[in-house]
Amino acid sequence: MGVIQRQGGKESIIRFGSIILGFVNTIFIYTYFLEGRELGLIRFLQATASLFVPFLALGVVSIINRYFTFYKDQEKQHNGFLFFCLIIPTVGFLLFLILSLVFWEEMSIYYYSKNLLFGKYLHFAIPIIFFELYRQVFTNYSGVHFRIVIPSLINEIGIKIFVSSLVVLYAFAWINFQGLIIGITAIYGSILMATIFYIHHLGQLFVKPSFAVFRSEKIRDIATFSVYGILGGIGSQLVNRIDAFMVGTFIGVTETAIFTTAAHIAIVIEVPQRSLEKISLPVIADAWKKNDLLGLNTLYYKSSLNQLIFGVWVFLGIWVSIDELFLLMPKTEIYQTGKTVILILGIAKIIDMGTGVNTQIISLSKYYRFNFYLVLVVAVCNVALNLIFINVMELGINGVALATLTSLVIFNFCKCLYLKIKLDMNPFKWTTLAVILLGLTTYVLVDNIPSTNHIILDMIINSIGVTILFLVPIVYFEISKDINSILKKGVELLKKYLP
Repeated sequence: MGVIQRQGGKESIIRFGSIILGFVNTIFIYTYFLEGRELGLIRFLQATASLFVPFLALGVVSIINRYFTFYKDQEKQHNGFLFFCLIIPTVGFLLFLILSLVFWEEMSIYYYSKNLLFGKYLHFAIPIIFFELYRQVFTNYSGVHFRIVIPSLINEIGIKIFVSSLVVLYAFAWINFQGLIIGITAIYGSILMATIFYIHHLGQLFVKPSFAVFRSEKIRDIATFSVYGILGGIGSQLVNRIDAFMVGTFIGVTETAIFTTAAHIAIVIEVPQRSLEKISLPVIADAWKKNDLLGLNTLYYKSSLNQLIFGVWVFLGIWVSIDELFLLMPKTEIYQTGKTVILILGIAKIIDMGTGVNTQIISLSKYYRFNFYLVLVVAVCNVALNLIFINVMELGINGVALATLTSLVIFNFCKCLYLKIKLDMNPFKWTTLAVILLGLTTYVLVDNIPSTNHIILDMIINSIGVTILFLVPIVYFEISKDINSILKKGVELLKKYLP
């Protein structure tokens, strides 16, 4: 866990800083300076890019994570692996561009009918999708070199600072709304260029045309894996990313702003998950190469426990002060309607984190077909549940969140069951139950702390209460040796540098 702790820990710090920026942007900038329909449009464009990119990547991200270890050779420029991985999404994007041009009139008419802003600025989704597509390729390529910190700094911190700066410029009428959208698009392009420059700085930007990969004995395996990667990418997005797109397409633009604002609050919970997933991918791939099942099982358990602890702690910190948080936001009466969404999505993220790196273990193994078939089945269920909850049961944005929760429960239950049956791997021990019970006890106790009627003071007291009641027992009883080890190193550093 050494390299995972170092890189994952650093990226978690960056992501935590990104979350703080996201909170500031959401609570004090976006919701204050932008109308609901304007914020809804921006979130819709971003959600559309997030939804379509894995479709167009044609499985290349999975290929990078699974097969780079077989072509890694600095002297031979990794046998043209990066060149090969850039060709694949280019094909996907060109197909997307052709289909967009063919059906553009129909799409424009539909989105114009939903909202004038949607129809007017829909075409900006295309360049944003292009920039995001190749940014993901280069970011994952950096990840297999165990370099995730700088790309995360660029992607997580940079984009939030620059977008919020543009919003402020718009608020003071230094640019118009079209200039704001053009500026946001340009930021995505700049992020891509910065990521490419970093790869060049690492000395790993080998884009000279080479067909060595095509001539290797693994090309047949890669082709097969790519097909399943495409299906898995489609399914994964329909499970994890379709919610905001469904809200914008079937409910409305203002509701998109409400839903995505609530989702951005809930997303704080998964800070360490994305970091751990990125840096663990090459480790898992190498473990499978060596057939190190014991090491995989240990990583599986540790990822489950540590993510669960962090997820429960952060969720409790948010939920015990959720009403105060909404009171700090401009237009409280509008965005407070997303409170239930935060609860549902928060529970969904805890469940997803608490089941560890099950997706990565399966998808990088010879059993990867199961993961792809499963994700497609769950994706169909998610879309069907969204349509039922939105159109039949009329649950609105709460229905969209409930569809996400239900899908993630089914998804993770099936993966955990499969790993138990197939490989006798289990991420749960008595410590899992201990964390859950401790979390419930902490919530009951903190929720009964009397209010001081001062918003900020109440939030501080609640946060301190959650931290003391939840984390202190975790550390004292050494429920997670990794967390105790990190704290011990932190204390040693403080003793070293403090007088």
